[in-house]
Amino acid sequence: MTRSLLGAVAAVAALFAGVGAAFADGGPVDWQWGFQPAASPVMAGIHDSYDFALFPMMVGISIFVLLLMVYIVAGFVGAPLTAALANRISKHRALILTTTLYSLGLILLLFLPKGNFTWFVPAMAIEGALAAGFGVMTRAITADIGDELRLEGGREQIGLLYALTAATSKLAGAFSIFLTFNVLALTGYDAMVGAKNTPEQILGLELAYIVGPIVFVMLAGACFIGYKLDAERHAEIRRQLDERDGHTEVAYDEAAVLEGLTGEPGGHSTIERR
Repeated sequence: MTRSLLGAVAAVAALFAGVGAAFADGGPVDWQWGFQPAASPVMAGIHDSYDFALFPMMVGISIFVLLLMVYIVAGFVGAPLTAALANRISKHRALILTTTLYSLGLILLLFLPKGNFTWFVPAMAIEGALAAGFGVMTRAITADIGDELRLEGGREQIGLLYALTAATSKLAGAFSIFLTFNVLALTGYDAMVGAKNTPEQILGLELAYIVGPIVFVMLAGACFIGYKLDAERHAEIRRQLDERDGHTEVAYDEAAVLEGLTGEPGGHSTIERR
Protein backbone atom coordinates (compact mmCIF):
# COMPACT_ATOMS: atom_id res chain seq x y z
CA MET A 1 0.00 0.00 0.00
CA THR A 2 2.79 2.38 0.98
CA ARG A 3 4.76 1.52 -2.15
CA SER A 4 1.69 2.16 -4.31
CA LEU A 5 1.11 5.55 -2.68
CA LEU A 6 4.73 6.53 -3.12
CA GLY A 7 4.59 5.46 -6.76
CA ALA A 8 1.49 7.61 -7.36
CA VAL A 9 3.15 10.63 -5.73
CA ALA A 10 6.26 10.10 -7.86
CA ALA A 11 4.14 9.90 -11.02
CA VAL A 12 2.29 13.15 -10.18
CA ALA A 13 5.62 14.85 -9.37
CA ALA A 14 7.04 13.72 -12.71
CA LEU A 15 3.94 14.99 -14.47
CA PHE A 16 4.18 18.45 -12.94
CA ALA A 17 7.91 18.52 -13.63
CA GLY A 18 7.19 17.81 -17.28
CA VAL A 19 4.49 20.49 -17.42
CA GLY A 20 6.85 22.98 -15.79
CA ALA A 21 9.50 22.21 -18.37
CA ALA A 22 6.96 22.67 -21.16
CA PHE A 23 5.92 26.07 -19.80
CA ALA A 24 9.54 27.10 -19.45
CA ASP A 25 10.36 26.06 -23.00
CA GLY A 26 7.77 27.53 -25.35
CA GLY A 27 4.82 27.39 -22.94
CA PRO A 28 2.43 30.26 -22.22
CA VAL A 29 3.79 33.20 -20.24
CA ASP A 30 2.26 36.30 -18.68
CA TRP A 31 1.10 38.89 -21.22
CA GLN A 32 1.87 36.57 -24.08
CA TRP A 33 0.80 37.82 -27.51
CA GLY A 34 -0.18 35.11 -29.97
CA PHE A 35 0.04 31.33 -29.85
CA GLN A 36 2.75 29.07 -28.46
CA PRO A 37 5.39 27.89 -30.96
CA ALA A 38 3.97 25.37 -33.41
CA ALA A 39 5.00 21.73 -33.01
CA SER A 40 3.22 20.36 -36.09
CA PRO A 41 2.36 21.46 -39.65
CA VAL A 42 -1.33 21.73 -38.65
CA MET A 43 -0.51 24.18 -35.86
CA ALA A 44 1.75 26.13 -38.22
CA GLY A 45 -1.23 26.52 -40.54
CA ILE A 46 -3.35 27.74 -37.63
CA HIS A 47 -0.64 30.31 -36.88
CA ASP A 48 -0.71 31.59 -40.46
CA SER A 49 -4.52 31.76 -40.44
CA TYR A 50 -4.48 33.79 -37.25
CA ASP A 51 -1.57 36.08 -38.17
CA PHE A 52 -2.63 36.91 -41.72
CA ALA A 53 -6.45 36.66 -41.60
CA LEU A 54 -8.10 36.56 -38.17
CA PHE A 55 -5.93 39.07 -36.33
CA PRO A 56 -6.04 41.83 -39.00
CA MET A 57 -9.79 41.25 -39.28
CA MET A 58 -10.26 41.61 -35.51
CA VAL A 59 -8.20 44.79 -35.42
CA GLY A 60 -10.15 46.30 -38.31
CA ILE A 61 -13.52 45.42 -36.79
CA SER A 62 -12.47 46.77 -33.38
CA ILE A 63 -11.38 50.09 -34.87
CA PHE A 64 -14.56 50.34 -36.95
CA VAL A 65 -16.79 49.59 -33.95
CA LEU A 66 -14.93 52.09 -31.79
CA LEU A 67 -15.32 54.83 -34.43
CA LEU A 68 -18.99 53.90 -34.83
CA MET A 69 -19.44 54.12 -31.05
CA VAL A 70 -17.85 57.59 -31.07
CA TYR A 71 -20.15 58.56 -33.97
CA ILE A 72 -23.29 57.43 -32.10
CA VAL A 73 -22.38 58.79 -28.65
CA ALA A 74 -21.60 62.19 -30.19
CA GLY A 75 -25.20 62.31 -31.37
CA PHE A 76 -26.35 62.68 -27.75
CA VAL A 77 -24.48 65.98 -27.74
CA GLY A 78 -25.29 67.08 -31.28
CA ALA A 79 -29.07 66.70 -31.01
CA PRO A 80 -29.64 69.14 -28.10
CA LEU A 81 -27.06 71.57 -29.47
CA THR A 82 -28.84 71.64 -32.83
CA ALA A 83 -32.19 72.14 -31.07
CA ALA A 84 -30.73 75.11 -29.19
CA LEU A 85 -29.39 76.49 -32.46
CA ALA A 86 -32.81 76.06 -34.09
CA ASN A 87 -34.36 78.23 -31.38
CA ARG A 88 -32.11 81.03 -32.55
CA ILE A 89 -32.06 80.71 -36.34
CA SER A 90 -35.20 78.55 -37.00
CA LYS A 91 -35.41 74.83 -37.67
CA HIS A 92 -35.00 74.81 -41.44
CA ARG A 93 -31.89 76.99 -41.29
CA ALA A 94 -30.41 74.71 -38.63
CA LEU A 95 -31.14 71.75 -40.91
CA ILE A 96 -29.50 73.45 -43.90
CA LEU A 97 -26.43 74.29 -41.78
CA THR A 98 -26.01 70.80 -40.30
CA THR A 99 -26.45 69.01 -43.63
CA THR A 100 -23.95 71.34 -45.32
CA LEU A 101 -21.34 70.93 -42.57
CA TYR A 102 -21.90 67.16 -42.55
CA SER A 103 -21.26 66.93 -46.30
CA LEU A 104 -18.16 69.13 -46.08
CA GLY A 105 -16.90 66.98 -43.20
CA LEU A 106 -17.22 63.85 -45.33
CA ILE A 107 -15.17 65.53 -48.03
CA LEU A 108 -12.43 66.32 -45.50
CA LEU A 109 -12.31 62.66 -44.44
CA LEU A 110 -10.70 61.85 -47.78
CA PHE A 111 -7.74 64.10 -46.94
CA LEU A 112 -7.07 62.90 -43.39
CA PRO A 113 -3.87 60.87 -42.87
CA LYS A 114 -4.73 57.24 -43.54
CA GLY A 115 -4.56 55.06 -40.46
CA ASN A 116 -4.19 58.03 -38.11
CA PHE A 117 -6.65 57.20 -35.34
CA THR A 118 -6.16 60.49 -33.48
CA TRP A 119 -7.48 62.42 -36.50
CA PHE A 120 -10.42 60.17 -37.23
CA VAL A 121 -11.88 60.06 -33.69
CA PRO A 122 -12.71 63.80 -33.48
CA ALA A 123 -13.77 63.80 -37.13
CA MET A 124 -16.23 60.96 -36.56
CA ALA A 125 -17.49 62.64 -33.38
CA ILE A 126 -18.28 65.85 -35.28
CA GLU A 127 -19.95 63.91 -38.10
CA GLY A 128 -22.06 61.96 -35.60
CA ALA A 129 -23.17 65.13 -33.83
CA LEU A 130 -24.16 66.76 -37.13
CA ALA A 131 -26.02 63.65 -38.33
CA ALA A 132 -28.04 63.51 -35.12
CA GLY A 133 -28.73 67.22 -35.47
CA PHE A 134 -30.30 67.13 -38.91
CA GLY A 135 -32.15 63.94 -37.96
CA VAL A 136 -33.83 65.75 -35.07
CA MET A 137 -34.59 68.77 -37.24
CA THR A 138 -36.27 66.57 -39.86
CA ARG A 139 -38.70 65.23 -37.25
CA ALA A 140 -39.26 68.65 -35.69
CA ILE A 141 -40.14 70.13 -39.09
CA THR A 142 -42.48 67.17 -39.68
CA ALA A 143 -44.30 68.08 -36.47
CA ASP A 144 -44.63 71.71 -37.64
CA ILE A 145 -46.12 70.54 -40.95
CA GLY A 146 -48.55 68.39 -38.99
CA ASP A 147 -49.73 71.48 -37.08
CA GLU A 148 -50.24 73.37 -40.34
CA LEU A 149 -52.24 70.52 -41.87
CA ARG A 150 -54.39 70.26 -38.74
CA LEU A 151 -55.14 73.97 -38.86
CA GLU A 152 -56.11 73.84 -42.54
CA GLY A 153 -57.95 70.50 -42.62
CA GLY A 154 -59.16 70.14 -39.07
CA ARG A 155 -57.76 66.59 -38.79
CA GLU A 156 -54.78 65.22 -36.91
CA GLN A 157 -52.38 63.61 -39.43
CA ILE A 158 -49.08 63.71 -37.56
CA GLY A 159 -49.01 59.90 -37.23
CA LEU A 160 -49.30 59.53 -41.00
CA LEU A 161 -46.55 62.10 -41.57
CA TYR A 162 -44.15 60.34 -39.21
CA ALA A 163 -44.96 57.01 -40.85
CA LEU A 164 -44.13 58.50 -44.26
CA THR A 165 -40.89 59.96 -42.87
CA ALA A 166 -39.84 56.58 -41.45
CA ALA A 167 -40.80 54.80 -44.68
CA THR A 168 -38.75 57.18 -46.84
CA SER A 169 -35.73 56.67 -44.52
CA LYS A 170 -35.98 52.90 -44.90
CA LEU A 171 -36.41 53.14 -48.67
CA ALA A 172 -33.39 55.44 -48.89
CA GLY A 173 -31.32 52.95 -46.89
CA ALA A 174 -32.33 50.08 -49.17
CA PHE A 175 -31.64 52.18 -52.28
CA SER A 176 -28.20 53.16 -50.97
CA ILE A 177 -27.20 49.48 -50.66
CA PHE A 178 -28.40 48.76 -54.19
CA LEU A 179 -26.61 51.82 -55.58
CA THR A 180 -23.35 51.14 -53.69
CA PHE A 181 -22.97 47.56 -54.90
CA ASN A 182 -23.65 48.59 -58.49
CA VAL A 183 -21.07 51.38 -58.27
CA LEU A 184 -18.52 48.94 -56.81
CA ALA A 185 -19.21 46.54 -59.67
CA LEU A 186 -18.50 49.35 -62.15
CA THR A 187 -15.19 50.14 -60.43
CA GLY A 188 -14.18 46.47 -60.55
CA TYR A 189 -13.83 46.16 -56.76
CA ASP A 190 -13.87 42.54 -55.59
CA ALA A 191 -15.44 42.11 -52.13
CA MET A 192 -14.57 38.41 -51.84
CA VAL A 193 -12.38 37.35 -48.89
CA GLY A 194 -8.72 37.24 -49.91
CA ALA A 195 -9.32 39.14 -53.16
CA LYS A 196 -6.54 41.37 -54.43
CA ASN A 197 -7.75 44.86 -55.36
CA THR A 198 -5.69 47.53 -57.06
CA PRO A 199 -5.22 51.00 -55.51
CA GLU A 200 -7.70 52.34 -58.07
CA GLN A 201 -10.31 49.82 -56.95
CA ILE A 202 -9.69 50.70 -53.29
CA LEU A 203 -10.20 54.36 -54.20
CA GLY A 204 -13.46 53.37 -55.88
CA LEU A 205 -14.58 51.77 -52.61
CA GLU A 206 -13.74 54.95 -50.69
CA LEU A 207 -15.58 57.15 -53.18
CA ALA A 208 -18.63 54.86 -53.16
CA TYR A 209 -18.74 55.22 -49.37
CA ILE A 210 -18.26 59.00 -49.35
CA VAL A 211 -19.74 60.54 -52.52
CA GLY A 212 -23.30 59.26 -52.12
CA PRO A 213 -23.89 60.74 -48.64
CA ILE A 214 -22.17 63.97 -49.66
CA VAL A 215 -24.44 64.51 -52.66
CA PHE A 216 -27.75 63.31 -51.25
CA VAL A 217 -27.42 64.92 -47.80
CA MET A 218 -26.48 68.25 -49.33
CA LEU A 219 -29.39 68.01 -51.78
CA ALA A 220 -31.73 67.28 -48.87
CA GLY A 221 -30.60 70.43 -47.11
CA ALA A 222 -30.89 72.48 -50.31
CA CYS A 223 -34.56 71.48 -50.58
CA PHE A 224 -35.29 73.74 -47.60
CA ILE A 225 -33.88 76.90 -49.16
CA GLY A 226 -36.76 79.37 -49.23
CA TYR A 227 -38.83 77.28 -46.82
CA LYS A 228 -41.86 79.32 -45.70
CA LEU A 229 -42.86 77.58 -42.46
CA ASP A 230 -40.42 79.45 -40.25
CA ALA A 231 -40.60 80.07 -36.50
CA GLU A 232 -42.83 83.13 -36.85
CA ARG A 233 -45.31 81.34 -39.11
CA HIS A 234 -45.41 78.29 -36.84
CA ALA A 235 -45.99 80.46 -33.76
CA GLU A 236 -49.02 81.95 -35.51
CA ILE A 237 -50.29 78.48 -36.41
CA ARG A 238 -49.94 77.34 -32.80
CA ARG A 239 -51.77 80.45 -31.58
CA GLN A 240 -54.70 79.76 -33.92
CA LEU A 241 -54.78 76.08 -32.96
CA ASP A 242 -54.74 76.87 -29.25
CA GLU A 243 -57.50 79.42 -29.73
CA ARG A 244 -59.64 77.02 -31.73
CA ASP A 245 -59.06 74.06 -29.44
CA GLY A 246 -59.80 76.17 -26.39
CA HIS A 247 -63.13 77.58 -27.59
CA THR A 248 -64.53 75.03 -30.02
CA GLU A 249 -66.39 71.92 -29.00
CA VAL A 250 -64.91 68.82 -30.59
CA ALA A 251 -67.18 65.84 -31.08
CA TYR A 252 -65.70 62.39 -30.62
CA ASP A 253 -67.80 59.68 -32.21
CA GLU A 254 -67.12 56.60 -30.10
CA ALA A 255 -69.44 54.46 -32.23
CA ALA A 256 -67.38 55.03 -35.36
CA VAL A 257 -64.21 53.91 -33.58
CA LEU A 258 -65.87 50.77 -32.21
CA GLU A 259 -67.30 49.94 -35.62
CA GLY A 260 -63.84 50.24 -37.15
CA LEU A 261 -62.39 47.87 -34.54
CA THR A 262 -65.14 45.23 -34.45
CA GLY A 263 -66.78 45.54 -37.86
CA GLU A 264 -70.17 45.74 -36.18
CA PRO A 265 -72.35 48.86 -36.25
CA GLY A 266 -72.53 50.65 -32.93
CA GLY A 267 -74.67 53.36 -31.45
CA HIS A 268 -74.14 57.04 -31.95
CA SER A 269 -72.87 58.12 -28.56
CA THR A 270 -70.78 61.27 -28.68
CA ILE A 271 -68.37 62.66 -26.13
CA GLU A 272 -67.82 66.37 -26.25
CA ARG A 273 -65.00 68.36 -24.71
CA ARG A 274 -64.24 72.00 -24.46
